[in-house]
Amino acid sequence: ALDIDEKRFGKDSPDIVTDLNNLATVYSYQNKYADSEALYRRAVDITEKTSGPDSPNLIMILSNMSDLCEKTSRKDEAKSLLARAKRLYESRLP
Repeated sequence: ALDIDEKRFGKDSPDIVTDLNNLATVYSYQNKYADSEALYRRAVDITEKTSGPDSPNLIMILSNMSDLCEKTSRKDEAKSLLARAKRLYESRLP
């Protein structure tokens, strides 16, 4: 799906962010942590460039990256990512 959408929308399109996040999650479950992290970071970069650093679209990606950092014993980075996701989430509440 990612290959098809990259050809259709472009490699830096916000339309591929969901594909990147989903594939990164699959890789994380398969213990392919380096591949997973690269895709999460790419999804964050695209989202920040196209929607800004406070985009609510980042919430799920940051949360997933936090989980990956926990799995790879990077507790401080995991906390930081989860705190950012929480701030973005809470900013959306009435």
